[in-house]
Amino acid sequence: RTNEAYAGLLLFFYALLLQLPYFFIGAPFAPPSTPDGLLGQWLMTWAGERTWLTLFLPVLLIFLQGLQANTLVSRHRLSRTITQFPGLFLVIIWGIVPAFRWLHPIQVANVFLLFGLLSLGRVYKKEEPAVALFNAGAWLALASFFSPRYLLFLPAFLVTIGILRRPDIKSILRVLIGMFLLYFLVGVWTYQSGHLGAFWESQFSFFGWPTLRSTSAVDLFGLGLTAGILLLLLLAYSQLTILLNVEGSKGVSIQYWVLLFSGLLVGISGAIGADLAQTATVPLGIILGLSFIEMPHTRANLFHLLLLMAVVLPGVLVLLGTL
Repeated sequence: RTNEAYAGLLLFFYALLLQLPYFFIGAPFAPPSTPDGLLGQWLMTWAGERTWLTLFLPVLLIFLQGLQANTLVSRHRLSRTITQFPGLFLVIIWGIVPAFRWLHPIQVANVFLLFGLLSLGRVYKKEEPAVALFNAGAWLALASFFSPRYLLFLPAFLVTIGILRRPDIKSILRVLIGMFLLYFLVGVWTYQSGHLGAFWESQFSFFGWPTLRSTSAVDLFGLGLTAGILLLLLLAYSQLTILLNVEGSKGVSIQYWVLLFSGLLVGISGAIGADLAQTATVPLGIILGLSFIEMPHTRANLFHLLLLMAVVLPGVLVLLGTL
């Protein structure tokens, strides 16, 4: 519990420590079988079979998400105190499911999703929010280039506008123009390079009836624990907002809306595996961190220790050859 911003740098070493057992496992890496966007496909091809890179980049990306989450909470007063808890528990939520430990385009998409939420937060009580709204749409478009299903967060962004200010056609159009402009520019580039058909297919072929992919027992345990945390956080909404100012309570509401749409996003993404649940790590981690701020120190330390054990135990068991 600290309000020193530099403490956020410790999140990198925290995530790296959680990831260390997997650096020694030597388990083969299988790229995700779900369709990825233009940049998502490039990322996975570039990483290739270099296991160390597919394990190190998630640490760096979750560290960046933690810093963004802390900035979002402090800048828009989602909590009455400034702490590093939102970033810390975002890292823990990421670590609970072993399938999240491997590099995935969703991890990059989450970085751009957070940039979009930071941009949207700037429209509150602003007379001229045009730039912030345009940037939010552009950030969401960038996220969709890594994971096309992130286009389905557009309704969540529009709901956010309605929460932060009186919604109007002009505000909606600004977000849409930000998205459209990036798609137009990338579309022109792919057309000139003769890859327009591949670009179209990679960006709009992710819809489908939900079918479950095979999932390991250790991933199922992590997903079950995450679902339990989700249910508890749904019940904690009023407790998290009751003492906040108007801006803070609106910000917490936005996180719940993003959490809702992350579930809807997974439900219509065709083949569903444990890796797709990463779409919910951002709102879940932020909300969980906010709930820990309100806990007494003793209870918070106990729950943190239990969650840390749930994160570390699978990696240790795999390292020892038990799993």
